[in-house]
Amino acid sequence: MLLHEKLSVLRKQNGLTQEQLAEELNVSRQAVSKWERGDAVPDLNTLIALADYYDMNLDCLVRNDCKLDSNDVFSENQTQNQCDYTQYIGKICDISVNCFRFSVLRNVEIIGVSERWLCFIKNNRPGFVNTQKLLGGILVKKSGTYQGLSFSNPVCGKCRIHVNNSYFGGKSYLLSEITEISQNELTIKTGKFYAKESFDDISVILMSDKI
Repeated sequence: MLLHEKLSVLRKQNGLTQEQLAEELNVSRQAVSKWERGDAVPDLNTLIALADYYDMNLDCLVRNDCKLDSNDVFSENQTQNQCDYTQYIGKICDISVNCFRFSVLRNVEIIGVSERWLCFIKNNRPGFVNTQKLLGGILVKKSGTYQGLSFSNPVCGKCRIHVNNSYFGGKSYLLSEITEISQNELTIKTGKFYAKESFDDISVILMSDKI
């Protein structure tokens, strides 16, 4: 696969528009477009930044004999609800998510799926990402090794919660704890204070305790 083809596939696998990638790299959208058409080639520093951003080896990025599986890219007409997320269980992935704190959750192993949530493990800690907040890109990197407990929905416990709300932007609950889970919302304790957040607004939950 040629470099310009890889750049296009990697961007789409990570659920990024050309404008979003350009902003991440501090370049123009026109520059990204030229790279993907093969009309121009990123300079060395930019190639290094791209390899770091996609968490891959620079050699694999630039060598033509290093292939990517373009089947991992969602088609433009495929909605998130049409995706069978169970295909990612047991895989280590990068997940593109609409979260003011994260644009991509990197190197997470997906261990459970429910109608609303993808559960993952990173550094032996579970986390949950709202499927309604996915930007469309899940990049499979390799098979995972985790063989412990499987989760499919949020659980009570110490955590960090990142909320995206269309009215107020985004916010985080740090050093917090989920104390109660109802059908459509969480009760979150932070210090002496309690708050309730709708599942519709929650993007990412990162549990604090190892399992």
